[in-house]
Amino acid sequence: MVSRFLLLLSHLKSTHSYSHYAITMLHGRSLWFPQTFSMGGGSELLEWDLNKGIVKRSISSQGGSIWSMAANPTSTKLAIGCEDGCIRIVSLENDQFLVERKLDPINGRILSIAWGPPTPHQPRKMDPAHAFDSDSDEEDERLWVNTWLVAGYSDSAVRKWDAVSGRILDRMSTDRRRGDRTLVWTVGVLS
Repeated sequence: MVSRFLLLLSHLKSTHSYSHYAITMLHGRSLWFPQTFSMGGGSELLEWDLNKGIVKRSISSQGGSIWSMAANPTSTKLAIGCEDGCIRIVSLENDQFLVERKLDPINGRILSIAWGPPTPHQPRKMDPAHAFDSDSDEEDERLWVNTWLVAGYSDSAVRKWDAVSGRILDRMSTDRRRGDRTLVWTVGVLS
């Protein structure tokens, strides 16, 4: 089933359209698809409506070709790695689809991105005079914050980014063979 789905997405990227009949015939029934995004080597990020078989909407990366993409664990943001060496954060909250910010640029292509696990939101300090206001601590405890992400680069490095400040937290270099750069094509984060 996974290979059929990937084949379907590959077909979508090349034709930008297909018939609803093709989806229903694939599995013999109508399907529900989660929010789905793609990029095809250019600077456009596409969101697909796979139930209707159309591109729902698209935005420009504002930084050249998109080389990598990762959704955060809370499904509220996408990180895209662009040709100009910047990671851009795309907001998906409240049905938005816009570039919210860009992290500091690096001289090199961003070949892979992965978000770190979300952390619980730290409730703000309560003023004793407002201890019994209607805003409860329960609401604050249900919020999760995406605090960092890692990215693999064409300059033989992996960098850890603070998603809030947009600054680099750590950098790790990979081995080079005979002076050749190591391309970091994939990164992953376990909680």
